[in-house]
Amino acid sequence: MRRLFKFLLLLLFFPSLFAIAESRPLKILSHDRPPFHFTDSKGEVVGICVDIIDIIDIIFDEMELEYEVIDLIPNALNM
Repeated sequence: MRRLFKFLLLLLFFPSLFAIAESRPLKILSHDRPPFHFTDSKGEVVGICVDIIDIIDIIFDEMELEYEVIDLIPNALNM
């Protein structure tokens, strides 16, 4: 959670870091890891990270930048 907070601070205070991001979308990797990010019994993705992605969505829309959320399979992460 602390890392995510630091990342959000970088987004807000260092917009020059996004000069590179203008040419291609930022890729955000995720995987099921309750309670942060998981699929519930209805098949919807829920958790704390989903709320943070909503905040990132607002920030990126304001800055007119693109991002892509990629769900990884736990086996691909050697978990």
